[in-house]
Amino acid sequence: MKTKIKNFESVLYGKNYTDPVDGWRKYLDEDSVVDFYLENEFIKNWDGDFFLSTYFYTNDYSDPTAKFFMGPIWDLDRTAACKTSGSSTVMSPKGWWLDGSGVGHASQPGDVHKKHWFTRITNDQGFQKALKARWAEKRSTFKAVGDTGVDAAASELGKNVAANDRSVWQ
Repeated sequence: MKTKIKNFESVLYGKNYTDPVDGWRKYLDEDSVVDFYLENEFIKNWDGDFFLSTYFYTNDYSDPTAKFFMGPIWDLDRTAACKTSGSSTVMSPKGWWLDGSGVGHASQPGDVHKKHWFTRITNDQGFQKALKARWAEKRSTFKAVGDTGVDAAASELGKNVAANDRSVWQ
């Protein structure tokens, strides 16, 4: 796995990383990246940009041609403006998070929020095109969740969920 990741990152941070055949897509499945990106941006997942809890996998780690896939998203305690400690929250639903440019990012040198795979991938116009196409396809689903889904879920689940969460995680 270390070799696969090193090979991928050498291409991702190389000169021809946007090449549709030999660039980053040779190593990382673009559809999974697009969905992962939209899901994490929608909930403003603090950890979604490789801070702590970002998952990716491959179906066959021994196959040098097997691609990585992003996901699943998890560790959602610092999402949707939930403040759990210090400044570890993204309070605004506006702006971008995963591209390293936006809301809530510290400006410390070497900050992980400004240096990770997505800060590079989002500069690829091909990725931007794929992202816009997927957004056009799924926008109504995200809007429905934003309009009614959160309130409906909170009403249905009630306070038991919060109590259970706090009993496990304090």
